[in-house]
Amino acid sequence: MIGYVGGFVLNFRRMISLVALIALATGGVACSSESKPDSSGTAKTTVTDTGFNLTAGTVTASAASGVAPNGTTVAMQTGAGPLPPGVANVLTTTGDSVQISLNGGAIQPVSPVKLTFVVDSAAAQDAISQGDAPVVFSKSADGKTELLPGSYDAPTHSITATTTHFSSFWPDWLNPSKFFSGVVDETKQLLGVSKPKPDCVGQSAVSQGMTYTVSSVTGDVAWPCISGDDSQLKLTLYSNSSLIYRVRTTPATSGTPAAELNLTGIAATTVYKELFARYADKESVLPASGSVDFAFDADNPPQDGALLSEPALAMVAVLVLGIETAGKPFGLSVVDKAAANSGALECISGSAIASASQDPVEIVKATLTCIQQVQDTTSQVIIGTLLSGIPVLVSMIQGMWSEVNGTNQGTFTVTATGTRTVKAPDPVSEGAPAGGPPAGGCTMDPQSLALLRQSIAAQRATAAQATGAPPSYRASIEASAKVLEDQIAAAGC
Repeated sequence: MIGYVGGFVLNFRRMISLVALIALATGGVACSSESKPDSSGTAKTTVTDTGFNLTAGTVTASAASGVAPNGTTVAMQTGAGPLPPGVANVLTTTGDSVQISLNGGAIQPVSPVKLTFVVDSAAAQDAISQGDAPVVFSKSADGKTELLPGSYDAPTHSITATTTHFSSFWPDWLNPSKFFSGVVDETKQLLGVSKPKPDCVGQSAVSQGMTYTVSSVTGDVAWPCISGDDSQLKLTLYSNSSLIYRVRTTPATSGTPAAELNLTGIAATTVYKELFARYADKESVLPASGSVDFAFDADNPPQDGALLSEPALAMVAVLVLGIETAGKPFGLSVVDKAAANSGALECISGSAIASASQDPVEIVKATLTCIQQVQDTTSQVIIGTLLSGIPVLVSMIQGMWSEVNGTNQGTFTVTATGTRTVKAPDPVSEGAPAGGPPAGGCTMDPQSLALLRQSIAAQRATAAQATGAPPSYRASIEASAKVLEDQIAAAGC
């Protein structure tokens, strides 16, 4: 019996050798659209009427007809090197990386190409259990990076993604905790950023014989300057913080904020107008990295002021900037793309309204949901992963909230010295006394009335667009609008 088996093995080997010789003699089987990998992980093929299917190492690329002109050379080489340093601390590479090109990089696919990476199944289960998301990181020869959404197939233990631009590709697991910890680190740095002291700080203003000097703001959260003449005094506060502050002065007056031309400056001012329009004649907002001007009649000069940080506004601002900074190595640009997307900007402006309870987790969820309106692949992947990982991010979100609330107020005083020189009234230019409230019984000045009505319209437009938001979100916006309507009604307007 044993001899028979041995004879069979020997004859079988001879048959294999004979088949191999025949194959060599006839040139083998032609299969131009299939992969021809070798032991080094390289493979080449050409595009045919049916597209191509190519495998190198444990990576397969396939595309349907029309992906490129027939006869185009498709080349694959495994081993694209290590991940760039900026993303390696967030992504965990699994399986072979690969470089792919058409005609040596001369052309790009005109339709999607499917990439399949065989990965370690045990490592995949560990990644999935901790909330990691399958992704494919790509980097072009010109340095452009992109994060492609992936899907994991357990039976074949493979990660699949599609692309329309050939470059270098790494199959990875994106860890939401690692990425968000980078956002928190960036937030801490943002909160510690200070601005140069303007030259006007410490200078006095002279008006009607009096000299006015403004003290420093406690905590140095802002730089104060004062200037003026015999008719008017101007008080300017320059931000020295990454937080957003409400500012009130004595006597009470509204200010004119100047925000930096970026998403957080614009959004902060918009949110403020919607949330605090009822105080428009009594206070203003100091945007992060911006300034605010207050004008006072020389006969009623400034005496003091107070700054109070609005945690919800601050949280939205530092979160957006933190994601922008932490996401740059991935090709993520939240600020520019969201600023160009009116829906995303309005949604971000309304996210603080939706979070009236000051729940930091809800603020983060609302802001991330707004950013998802930016139709960008990398944004969708990263923000979607963060949203799905919210439960494991709660402690970090709470920590960020504590950082934001660390320095949340400041005060300053204005000191007047000297003897006031009172100018005699000019009977020719002196205006007649006001003739009472406007016709119709409305006691609110037209500017404040217009601002309130504009805010009501903006809030309801935001609620109408938030079709996917929870009912409580829209209810909170409606409640805020109703408060403003009641104020208008109480003023008889």
